[in-house]
Amino acid sequence: MIHRVEHERLVPSMLPRQAVRVITSRLVQADIVNAEGEARLMVEHVLGSPLILARNLSDNDVEALDDMVERRSQRIPLQHILGLMWFRYLELQCRPGVFVVRPETEVVAGWAIDHLVAFGAAPETRTCAGTGDRVLSSAVMSDGSQVTPSGVGQECSSRPLRVLDLCTGSGAIAGSIASEVPGVEVVGVDINPQAVELARQNCSAPTLGDASRRVSICHGDVLDLSVVQGPRGEQWEAGTIDLVVSNPPYVPAGAVEDYETTCDPDSAVYGGGDDGMDFPRALIAHVFHLLKPGGVFVMEHDSSQGVAICEAARAAGFCQCLIHPDLTGRDRFLTAQRPGVQA
Repeated sequence: MIHRVEHERLVPSMLPRQAVRVITSRLVQADIVNAEGEARLMVEHVLGSPLILARNLSDNDVEALDDMVERRSQRIPLQHILGLMWFRYLELQCRPGVFVVRPETEVVAGWAIDHLVAFGAAPETRTCAGTGDRVLSSAVMSDGSQVTPSGVGQECSSRPLRVLDLCTGSGAIAGSIASEVPGVEVVGVDINPQAVELARQNCSAPTLGDASRRVSICHGDVLDLSVVQGPRGEQWEAGTIDLVVSNPPYVPAGAVEDYETTCDPDSAVYGGGDDGMDFPRALIAHVFHLLKPGGVFVMEHDSSQGVAICEAARAAGFCQCLIHPDLTGRDRFLTAQRPGVQA
């Protein structure tokens, strides 16, 4: 039996691709931007398999999909409806009360990962005095920027690289770095207990494998170093961290671009002050003292904040302050380095 799409309703025994077309039409009417992509995700989620392998719809499938479409038409985030979200190579759990990670943050995480990978295994290396370890002399990033890693010019340590993810939220950045950079140790910190619970769940998922043992998630104020405890149970001290990455609250007052963002916790969205810079400024000053000499800070920010972010970083003492674009070409994140080499 062939069901005509113009009915714009789902019926039992409908083919999966027909269901996608029907749902797409309904989502378009609700002004959902990526209607077809979201429709496909809904159908695959309910049917439990890729579209090409999926069976025809059952009565229960129709009921579940109708409910999903109705909720999405009310602008409830798709990630909340599915209970899932995707970040780089990870499938993550998602729930209300925790910030929904955005595609632009993948670029931020990607830069940090590229830097750490280059630091650990680059063509241009030197042999470290006393240990024989090969150490990066300088790293040229995929966007052309160059960063000299911490410890260059000094005797190196066999200690794993330390990465701190402040305002970790769902643990997306922390989990991605641990899974993509062999040997690195990562600590994620968030003040939201719901976020901490979810981040711990995501960073202990089987998909991370052994990398999950190199991640710890800590609850507390991200401006309080005393809450930072490494994966091996040790307290991390100021001046010992190789890279800090953060997607902090930074949105200026009244600058939310879509309804879905209002479903995120305000504490994870708004940076404070009319320009949204209150918290980012405090974070920049704090991070400077956490990094070892030569350590690198990577921080996401609003597209309107590039100049102010660079000024704040330089005022805190950072050098090599650069603003990088996201995939749409808008200013999106800062990279900056603490001057000097490890003593």
